[in-house]
Amino acid sequence: MLKKTTLAVLLLGAACLPIWAQRGGKPSCKSLSGHITLSDDTEMQIRSDGLGPYVDGQGAAIVTLFNCPGESGDAVINLLMKSTTRRIERDFRKRVQVSPTDDPAPAWHATAPVQLSRGGFNIRHILKGYDAATGYAPGFPVESCWNGSNFAAVCEFTTTATSNFDATDKQDYYLRFQNLNPDLEDQMNPDVQQLLNAEYALALIRVRYNPNPADRRLDIWVAWPIPSDQSGAAGKHVGGLYESSKGVIRRLGYFDMNFHVTVRRVDGQ
Repeated sequence: MLKKTTLAVLLLGAACLPIWAQRGGKPSCKSLSGHITLSDDTEMQIRSDGLGPYVDGQGAAIVTLFNCPGESGDAVINLLMKSTTRRIERDFRKRVQVSPTDDPAPAWHATAPVQLSRGGFNIRHILKGYDAATGYAPGFPVESCWNGSNFAAVCEFTTTATSNFDATDKQDYYLRFQNLNPDLEDQMNPDVQQLLNAEYALALIRVRYNPNPADRRLDIWVAWPIPSDQSGAAGKHVGGLYESSKGVIRRLGYFDMNFHVTVRRVDGQ
């Protein structure tokens, strides 16, 4: 396994691009506006700013469900706009120590491990193959959700998640839950993904899709990280933190970063 905590790459690809998927769908298809709730339970390390769900167009937040053909299928909270009044809180107090390698934490971690900031949050690929009127096409999101031509009453699968944020030092940081073996294949730069999973496997994200065939506007997706069973990280929801500067990726440690996300369509609210 890789042991180095830095990685120089010529083409950083998706690893360092903003987490919000670029629109690639047909002009006749418009991505769905999203309504995403982050739980504020005390057991969570990724929480809302206390102002309620993140709703597309409210507080200058951009919340998008990229379901059109050719799009990523991601469910995204985008708080990059300078005019946005919303923030996401990320609590880095529960560090997973690494031995023999101990990644250098960012300077702000010692004095301000709880960061309330802009940036974004992204559950990856969960809307691939999803039609706003008819639901998932056959075989999507995963084959196991289908029994012949019949879709399961409740469908569960695993995927990945990403978040980025501007910390109190005015630098950009990247938090990843990008395990090497999700049900929904990720397209992260493989070298970066190997680096982040080198010491501890990053958490898989469990997604439960609750369909409402009578009214697709009421479909709901719920997502959370699966606790690790790995020695040294047992019971922890492992996320990998890194920064990127001038083509160099530097891993900044592993953290227990639990969250509970509920994704809905705005037109169903």
